[in-house]
Parts: sequence; structure tokens; C-alpha cells
Amino acid sequence: MTRTILHVDMNNFYASVECLYRPEIRHLPVAVAGDPANRHGIILAKNMLAKKLGVKTGEAIWQAQLKAPNLVTVPPDFRKYLKFSRLARKILYDYSSKSYILLLISRISVTFVFHFPAKRIFSSTVKAGSKFSF
Repeated sequence: MTRTILHVDMNNFYASVECLYRPEIRHLPVAVAGDPANRHGIILAKNMLAKKLGVKTGEAIWQAQLKAPNLVTVPPDFRKYLKFSRLARKILYDYSSKSYILLLISRISVTFVFHFPAKRIFSSTVKAGSKFSF
């Protein structure tokens, strides 16, 4: 059997989850950020609108706000992210029980690497390059 590897990189994951819970901010540039008062004032994740304005993961909040003056910052809620990470993993486990989950700390994204039988990955159910949003 040929082994196929599917790499699922859930970019903007934290920001996507926050926008799901706060629909009133979906149309705005959004960043999940640390707490500047406690000297944890960096961007952990941002949505596509913030990215288009030049906001970078890992930069200081004050730098991001220079690029995007109307940037909405929200504190991280790791319980929510864990919930959606588990849901995504559950979907992928429907296709393969062999998985390696990598956390790319430098990018603050969740990456799942699954091994699939070659015939199933290209079935009508899962298409290569498919994007999921929450």
C-alpha cells in the first residue's frame, strides 16, 4: 500500500475560533494577543484582515496597532482552542488512525500530519487542498 501524508495547517486558528464566538468582530482586523499590562503584549494569532494590513504573529501589540489602528485584540482562551482542535482531529481520525500531531510553537499554529491509504485521500469525501473554517 502506498502511503500518503496529509498536512493540515490550521493557520489563524485562535483568531478564527474567536471570530466564531464573536460574530460582531468578524469583519474587523482581529488578533489574539497577550496581556500588555503583564508584559505579555504580543500577537499570538491574527485573522486575514489583520494579515492584509501587515500584522505579524509575534510582534508587539503596539506595533500591530500602528499598522491596523482599528485592530481588535482579544485574550487567548485555550479551552476553546482545545475544543476545536479535538473536533478537527476527530474528523481526520475518520480517515486514518495513524497520526502525528505537531505544535509549531514559533508560528502558534496547530499542525496535524496524518497517514492515509492513497486511494482514500483522493476520494470524493476529502480533496487535497481542502480548507475548513470554523
